[in-house]
Amino acid sequence: MFDVCSTTVVRYTLRQAGILLREVVKYRETSGLLSWPCFLAGGKSRIHLMLSEPFPDDCFPRASPDFNFGPEEPGYALLVGDMLTPAQEELLERSRVVHASVDPTVPLTNPAAANDDEDGGAQVDPDRVITNAREALPADGLLNSSELLDLFAIATLRPRSLYDEGQRVLENISSPSPVPRCGERMGFPPHKRGAYEPEWTSYTHYWQNVLGESLAELGSNIAKQNSFSDYIWIIDPPNRRASVMRLLQPHRTENLHPGLPRMGISGSDHVSLAAEVQWDGVH
Repeated sequence: MFDVCSTTVVRYTLRQAGILLREVVKYRETSGLLSWPCFLAGGKSRIHLMLSEPFPDDCFPRASPDFNFGPEEPGYALLVGDMLTPAQEELLERSRVVHASVDPTVPLTNPAAANDDEDGGAQVDPDRVITNAREALPADGLLNSSELLDLFAIATLRPRSLYDEGQRVLENISSPSPVPRCGERMGFPPHKRGAYEPEWTSYTHYWQNVLGESLAELGSNIAKQNSFSDYIWIIDPPNRRASVMRLLQPHRTENLHPGLPRMGISGSDHVSLAAEVQWDGVH
C-alpha cells in the first residue's frame, strides 16, 4: 500500500508550487505507480472515485495544498501550462523582492507590518502592498520567468482543474441560465482556462471590505486576488483520462455575505469543494 500526502501552503513563492508538482510526479514514477492518478486538492476538498479497476482508498498519490493564487495570476498559468501574459510577467517582476525577515539589513518602511501575523487585522493587506522589502538581486537566487516555466514543465501531463472542466460541461448540458463562475466578474473570455472556476472559494470579512468601500479606490484587480485559493487538480496517468461526473455546487456571493467564518454557518473562511470522477478508456 502506498499513499503520498503532500501538504503545503503556497505563500510568496511560486517555486514552492513547482516543487510540489515535480515531487508528486517524481514519486509516482519512481515508485512504479505510472497507472495511478495524482490529485492536488487545496482547502476543504473531497474526491469520490468511480473506477473500472478499483484502487485501494489509501493508495492514491495526492497532495493537499492551499494554493493562494487566482485563475488570472501567474501561478495558475504555470500549473496548467499556459503561456504567461505580459500582465502576469509584470506581476512576477514586481513581486521579486527580498523581505526584511530574510535580509535584516533592509530598512523597515512599515515596522508594524513586520510584526503582524496573517490575522493581525492590518488595514492594508501586506500580500498586495509590499513593504519592508528590497528588489531582488541575481545573488538572491530568485527564479526568473524562463526558469519558472522550466520548473513547471517537468510534468509532461499537466494538472487539469476538475471544477473548471466540470462546470464547462455542466453549462453545455444544463438550462440556458449560465453556471455561476469567476470568469464573469473577472472579464475572462469563456475559452480561457480558469474562467469556469467557482465564483469564490474563500470569502472573508476582510476581503468583503476590499470589495465594498475600497473597490473604487484600489481598482478591480484587488478584488480579484486571493478570493481563490482552493482547487481540485488531477494529473492523469498515461492512457487513462478522468471524466467529471458530479460537482458540489459552489456558493454564490449572496450566500457568503458578509464573510466567513461566521457562527452557525461555517467555522472556516474556505468553502468546501467536492468532485466525483470516473475513468474511461482504460488500456
